[in-house]
Amino acid sequence: MNIIRIDNRIKWINRFFSAEDLSSIKDFCLGLEKSYEVNLKGARQSSGLLLIEILYALTRHRIWHESPSFKVFLSDYIAASYEVSFEKSKNFLEVIQKYCLNHFSAIFPEPVNNDQEFLKYLVVNVVLSTNEVALEEDIGLGGTFIKKIKKIVLRDIASDYHSFTQDAEYKFCLALHELLSESQKKENYFHLKRFEYFLLEHRPPKIKDFDQNLVIQIIENLLIIGLGFEATQKSLSKEALESLLSFDLIYLKDRLYNQNIYALTESAAELTSYFVYESFVKRGIPDAPETLIAGLNAYYQKALLQAFHTTHQQKSLDFIRDNFSSIIPKALNLLLDATSDEYFCDALLDIIRTNISHNDNSFQKRDLTKVHELFSRC
Repeated sequence: MNIIRIDNRIKWINRFFSAEDLSSIKDFCLGLEKSYEVNLKGARQSSGLLLIEILYALTRHRIWHESPSFKVFLSDYIAASYEVSFEKSKNFLEVIQKYCLNHFSAIFPEPVNNDQEFLKYLVVNVVLSTNEVALEEDIGLGGTFIKKIKKIVLRDIASDYHSFTQDAEYKFCLALHELLSESQKKENYFHLKRFEYFLLEHRPPKIKDFDQNLVIQIIENLLIIGLGFEATQKSLSKEALESLLSFDLIYLKDRLYNQNIYALTESAAELTSYFVYESFVKRGIPDAPETLIAGLNAYYQKALLQAFHTTHQQKSLDFIRDNFSSIIPKALNLLLDATSDEYFCDALLDIIRTNISHNDNSFQKRDLTKVHELFSRC
């Protein structure tokens, strides 16, 4: 595991555990060394990374911690990565998980006790991912695991893959079949499911269950806020806003003329940006897009620019060039990451390069330079 990934894991874990919490967990685990033949001493040793891996996986997939498949996949990954037997890995994981659930129960919401739904959750993430490295880092169960799911999704199941049993392969195929079947009935089904899984992770305790009608309503309310329709925000009921706040989807950005102005959290912006893109492609680019783009977050800017490229192509580069000062560097990063059009990529990099040399804003110049360096090999 590289240094950047370790740092990202630690940052994620620190969102849930204090330094004192982590110290108590480590002390508890050190007492298990002899029984499970796992050495946790020394954060720089490969074995010292084991606890980071386990805590990351438990918190990243915290609503699925009761899923039998989750436990098997994580145990298999630990066994392969840290050279311990599968049984020792499985038993060690169960003891740590039980300790965390007993001592830090507030971190773990009510679990989704549906193993097949967990497999669907993994398939949805794989299908919608455009970056396998980022997906591997996010899921936290290893690159081999992700490649296996991709092969199943592509209907190319390898018979020599030891990490999955035939039963697991069958379950993944069944999950994929069910998702594809539903996607024939409902447009954007995979994107809706991904958003639904996010809501499950962040649902307040009083909400036990919800249907896709609620999911769609929440998305529509987020688009009203995310597209900067401040006047339309007034049309949202107090209950609707409280619901969005309870799911950690929005935050209070400002207050103008006794009116609260809300903005989307980064997760909400990222998860709903596809619906923005689709709306612009289907309904057309709105009038005065140069005015609209200035008030959008990076994910919605990327959606608008991508829709512009899809529907107008050459005009999209002219639009970017003419409105470059209004575009957030991260939006350009996201756009370059999503495009497979080499001509568009090269032309956009030229526009970025030109603006770096003429930019007086040191912070924006720094961010643009990072984007250009990252994608100069595009």
